[in-house]
Amino acid sequence: MTGCLFGYSVGFIGGILVLPSFLRHFRLDHLPAKDIALAQSKIVSSWIVGCTIGVPIGVPICSKYGRKLCIIFSASLYIVGTLLQVLDGDGMLGIFQLARLINGIGVGAGQCGHQ
Repeated sequence: MTGCLFGYSVGFIGGILVLPSFLRHFRLDHLPAKDIALAQSKIVSSWIVGCTIGVPIGVPICSKYGRKLCIIFSASLYIVGTLLQVLDGDGMLGIFQLARLINGIGVGAGQCGHQ
């Protein structure tokens, strides 16, 4: 399932980043194209960095507590990150990026539960 979440998270963000409503919500619609591209790249990169961090976090959890608890841990992080992304009503880009990082850690840690 974490493989599916990995693919889903990689795929859906590309479409969301260019939506006019997304750009308006995070007040990116009035920025120069260069600044919009920088913000979008940070959003995408924060998730990939989270996945990279999540794997070494998940390995000791999986080794010590087993696959089931590792998957529960990673699913919890994924859900927290997703909720923060969805419930960010103030349009704070930093919170959205942090939520993507947490979400990525959950996906990365979850990959260890399938070893």
